Amino acid sequence: MKTIIYKAYRYETMKDIIEAGYAKLADDGNSVLNEIMNKEEQKVPTEMIWKSNALSNLKKELLG
Repeated sequence: MKTIIYKAYRYETMKDIIEAGYAKLADDGNSVLNEIMNKEEQKVPTEMIWKSNALSNLKKELLG
């Protein structure tokens, strides 16, 4: 999963995943495009970003 964090308001909250190498920081449109075009694969532990059973958890919260 390729994750790109755009350097905008409160991007610092993603510092941990950027420093761990799980996401790339982009500060302008060209940087975003370069990261999208880069074929380098990022290995990201899913639990680092998503809670397990995310879809089911979301349905539960929305439907009660």
